[in-house]
Amino acid sequence: MWKLKIAEREGPWLTTTNNHVGRQHWEFDHEAGTPQERDQVERYREEFTKNRFQIKQSADLLMRMQLRKENPCGAIPAAIKVKETEDITEEAVTTTLRRAISFYSTIQAHDGHWPAESAGPLFFLPPLVIALYVTGAVNEILSPEHQKEIIRYICNHQVLCLIACYVEDPNSEAYKRHLARIPDYFWLAEDGMKMQSFGCQMWDTAFANQAIIASDLVDEFATTLRKGHDFVKASQSRNGGFPAWEPQRAFSWLEKFNPTEFFEDVLIEREYVECTASAIQGLVLFRQLHPGHRTKEIDSCITRAIKYIEETQNPDGSWYGCWGICYTYGAWFAVEGLVACGRKYHNCPTLQKACKFLISKQLPDGGWGESYLSSANKVYTNLDGNKSNLVQTAWALLSLIDAGQLASTSLHRLPISLFGHRASEVGSKALDLMIRRVEAVIGAQFPPLLHQ
Repeated sequence: MWKLKIAEREGPWLTTTNNHVGRQHWEFDHEAGTPQERDQVERYREEFTKNRFQIKQSADLLMRMQLRKENPCGAIPAAIKVKETEDITEEAVTTTLRRAISFYSTIQAHDGHWPAESAGPLFFLPPLVIALYVTGAVNEILSPEHQKEIIRYICNHQVLCLIACYVEDPNSEAYKRHLARIPDYFWLAEDGMKMQSFGCQMWDTAFANQAIIASDLVDEFATTLRKGHDFVKASQSRNGGFPAWEPQRAFSWLEKFNPTEFFEDVLIEREYVECTASAIQGLVLFRQLHPGHRTKEIDSCITRAIKYIEETQNPDGSWYGCWGICYTYGAWFAVEGLVACGRKYHNCPTLQKACKFLISKQLPDGGWGESYLSSANKVYTNLDGNKSNLVQTAWALLSLIDAGQLASTSLHRLPISLFGHRASEVGSKALDLMIRRVEAVIGAQFPPLLHQ
């Protein structure tokens, strides 16, 4: 039976600065456990295998079984159920806390820490086995029981399509396509060759183009800028949008096979309003500086990108932002992209809807504060306590100003009501500078607002 060993030294080659406190490793002991305990372990394994497609994460039942035996405790209080119409009493809170801590105390190791798994990616395990095999240490380090459990894990968590295609047909087109794609994942640097994930080439290029143009060194780096423009244009998807990495080339239903559980939209590349708006701004600036260079292609590219932004706007006027939190972030990029093409509040229904959305989310203190839960739930959610956030307030403010929205009730009170209560956080001097800069931006765009 397997035993979790805590803070123990095995062999002469281990060194420590704290007497191995916190060390945790599993060891197989043929004599450990009662027949009943061994049967229980096998039931846990069978239950997991049977339900592995519904519940893919283990519950560390073997560890809990051992630690609870080592840490017996008294009876855990019964759970208290509070109805929605009832007040939560201090006794109910205390009992609930006591229940939780009682349970938590039973799975603590004797050296004071709480053992836990810190794994997940399946690709962690095979390289270790391969390295041990290459060095001839696989049978020395991995006992037959170790090897048995490793095989169990890999069989329970098969997600490697490359191996699946090979087993199905080593000469198949699918397998050959997998092999052809492998070199794309290798990256070489001074520290050696590593395996990478997907990139963000398109977005990086769009930002780089904008930076070069903003530097006023366009003539010196015209070739660089043109090459960047060519790459951006070549990265546009058929629907007019721009992805972060490469044009979309697969169907969205493939995401149904996403094995990661915690990443969304990772099997195929998709378009993003942030990338699309960044590409638009870069191309517009390029067109201004080089009006005769591939004019027809650039105009067509920008027109399709604008159409993508307009068509992906939600009915409430928002855009889902994937690279920041969340609807405020998406709206900021979308507005900047539309404004770069000459759209204004008075002549663009898309901008009007966007401004209406942002204004509807303004908090009583004049600011904006969006929770990360917006990203997860795909519904705009305020921060706890309806608190404002300076960064999201800046995004919203920049969007409204650039769109030409003269909503004085939204803008003129902002420097005083929002930044005023931040004095204790940033200090009076920094606060004064912040207010002057915000007022300068507003005053330059809409002078009447500062006198209301």
